[in-house]
Amino acid sequence: MRRELKKGIVNITAGIAVVVLLRVLVVFSSFVQHIDQALYAIVISFRTTVLTTFMRGVTVIGLEGIVAVGIAFLGFFLLQRRYTLVVRLAALLVGTYIAQDATKLFFNVPRPPISYWLVAESSSSFPSGHALGATVLFGFIYWLIARSGVHRFVCWSAYSVAIVIIFLVGLSRIYLGVHWPSDVIAGWILGFFWLRAVLR
Repeated sequence: MRRELKKGIVNITAGIAVVVLLRVLVVFSSFVQHIDQALYAIVISFRTTVLTTFMRGVTVIGLEGIVAVGIAFLGFFLLQRRYTLVVRLAALLVGTYIAQDATKLFFNVPRPPISYWLVAESSSSFPSGHALGATVLFGFIYWLIARSGVHRFVCWSAYSVAIVIIFLVGLSRIYLGVHWPSDVIAGWILGFFWLRAVLR
């Protein structure tokens, strides 16, 4: 138990350290700032009516979707009396929202210019809560499938689908104009290390 707790703390610390380092690079490196802004400009330059509709749908999977799907999984696990999974998933969900709110409050980074937004937002920019939420949710679903003993092809298929969805959710936040690429990367990083901490 003590060893697992230590590994969890190490993963959480590592995630925070990497995110802080990323933010420091964005703030103090003009080169990194240029890349961040250039990637943002490239992504929003591909806007079309059809693609905007698609991205609006994809982005819902991130923060809003994690609540609905998470509650559904919690209910299923409770009915199955799989209490270990209930605790782990509850920790992932609660931790996701705490990590998102705490880091946003700490860094308090302004979002891109509001004139580029295609959706309304009220919180600060860094990190992307949607990217964080998608990483946690679909990382957890992949973990469930991988440990169930299914065929390797099914496992790799689930992994590929999870990666694609996580990437698209992050991309949608940039496309919709409400996040810099560095915000999205930070969300992915936090989600990855939070998964490692809870599902070690």
